[in-house]
Amino acid sequence: MALCKVYRDFSHFVAKPIVVRNSNIPRRLETKTDFDWIFDGLYESYIEKGIHNTEKQRPELYKRICYDMYNVMGFNSDYSHIKEKVYCKLNNKAKAELCRLQRFTKKVAMFKEFWTHFVTITYNDKYMDEEAFENRLRQLLGNNTRRFGWLIAGKFERGEQDGRLHFHALIHMVPGTSFSKIECRNEYNPLTKRMEERYVNVELEEKFGRTDFTPLNQIELQHGNVAEYVCKYTNKSNGKSYYSRGIPTEMVINICDSEIACTKEYKFEYIDKKTDEKKFIKKVKYILRDSVFKTTEEEAFNVEIFMLHRREKAA
Repeated sequence: MALCKVYRDFSHFVAKPIVVRNSNIPRRLETKTDFDWIFDGLYESYIEKGIHNTEKQRPELYKRICYDMYNVMGFNSDYSHIKEKVYCKLNNKAKAELCRLQRFTKKVAMFKEFWTHFVTITYNDKYMDEEAFENRLRQLLGNNTRRFGWLIAGKFERGEQDGRLHFHALIHMVPGTSFSKIECRNEYNPLTKRMEERYVNVELEEKFGRTDFTPLNQIELQHGNVAEYVCKYTNKSNGKSYYSRGIPTEMVINICDSEIACTKEYKFEYIDKKTDEKKFIKKVKYILRDSVFKTTEEEAFNVEIFMLHRREKAA
């Protein structure tokens, strides 16, 4: 028996043994320098311009930030040192973004069977500006989460064609708690160039703009890859993640040998801060049997019981 962190990858439950740190020395929190503040400002400005820290655009982003940092820090500064620091910080930003995507995916997968709707809300500048749209939508979703017990996992993104801000989300909507009427309309889609059914939330459409509340087939959620597809579709760009407070990313439980279906080994790469050399650590993860959580741990994935525990903790 071993104490493990258990998460879900849409098809199986995966357990990773918890490794206790041998060192008793606490981690140091490094304060931000002038270089860090300037870099963060330049990084955010280029992200707003559409130059993202992706594999294709990273070389262009790297060149621009290096040149700007060299101008700001002064032409007497060491350009090679600036390039090295910018390269490391861009890599750290990419790793942090990858961790956010993995955390979002784990939260969606943990409640794979319970999502009821795939929602898209598109911002309309006739009603408000982008900042007000994001703030008011967050407030409305937060109120519904606390009032009705909804679960929400979504992202704010920009459209590829017009750059318009919109919100994609998976929602667990408790039956009978919808705050507005959802209509089914037959409308023309200019992208597919054909008539399609669209589920519209009347109240939200009047407040924010175009809405799509597509109901999800529960059989396909349980036995298909609908949730995985929606999650990949939502993660296609580096937007701001939003999810209900308390949705678990993983659980910490004891795993017995009889519950393990197979074992997989993998290498974890890191850079030694003392020598600046790449090193590898061999780690192991366990793929659990499908029947593990169908008896004793079933309530851990029951949304009603989960929401009840959340209310008790909040009280």
